Amino acid sequence: MTRQLAWLRWAIALALGSGAVQLLADGGHGPIGVALASAELLGCALLVVPRTRRAGALVLAIVLAAACAVHGAVGEWPPASFAVYAAALLVVGAP
Repeated sequence: MTRQLAWLRWAIALALGSGAVQLLADGGHGPIGVALASAELLGCALLVVPRTRRAGALVLAIVLAAACAVHGAVGEWPPASFAVYAAALLVVGAP
């Protein structure tokens, strides 16, 4: 099971990290977007290192919650994929 969890950690990091890089490449959509994308990249880096995976999962969960709040503040529903990412982070961040 450890190998499968490692693959899941890498898949989450690549999916969320690529979105963060894209957001930064598009200008970040203001200081909040830049801060969230930067924190997301940090969380992705922490997630792929076995010793810091729990911290990475926590950082990414906080970023997802903040992104949900930002979407709500502008009158949008957050993407449904956020729920999938949150569930996967619970799995890979478990002790």
